[in-house]
Amino acid sequence: MDPFIAVLVFVATTLAIEGVYLVVQGQRRSDPGRVRSRLRTLAGHLQAEVPDSSGGGSLIRELGASRKSIVDLLLRQIPKRDTIDLLLYRAGSPMTTQRFIVVSGALAGGAWVASSVLLNDVFLGAVALLAGLLPWGVLARAARKRTELFEEQFPEALELLTRAMRAGHSMGVGLQLVGEEMPEPAGVEFAQVAEEIKFGLDVRQALANLAH
Repeated sequence: MDPFIAVLVFVATTLAIEGVYLVVQGQRRSDPGRVRSRLRTLAGHLQAEVPDSSGGGSLIRELGASRKSIVDLLLRQIPKRDTIDLLLYRAGSPMTTQRFIVVSGALAGGAWVASSVLLNDVFLGAVALLAGLLPWGVLARAARKRTELFEEQFPEALELLTRAMRAGHSMGVGLQLVGEEMPEPAGVEFAQVAEEIKFGLDVRQALANLAH
């Protein structure tokens, strides 16, 4: 085998293996603080559309939008970027959008090189490009599981919120209490709503963001 091709295949295989590793690692919940921090960052530009909302934009979201790097601004030009952000948020993944895109590209490129160059089969190489969809499948499954878990926790969260308000607390304080007492994912989501309201976002908009 040509030395250049051998090096190319080695690099592609390494990238593919690293891509699979990063996708799997990205779904672990070993660091809840990191997950919460990452979700707050993503929430900086994920906002539901609410007709006739008088609340305007969240200060949290405006601050998040003002801290974009040059790389992030370039990646914003990628089609469906918001779809990737939303999928990462719903999956509760600490993986950055940039890394997700790199992982998908590495898997697709690695599989293509290994198939078309190593096996000398162009058609198989074209099919192997579908390996780039693996991260999407992993995240979609994680998002579905996280949504199902949230739905299980939702009645308990509402009950806790109701008790807090009956005790004389405001809705904002009640939402914060739910965020502190409930585990992931309900705790994270209700804490995010409380934080948005605290920073001046209209309650209707904040609840719409939760549903989104």
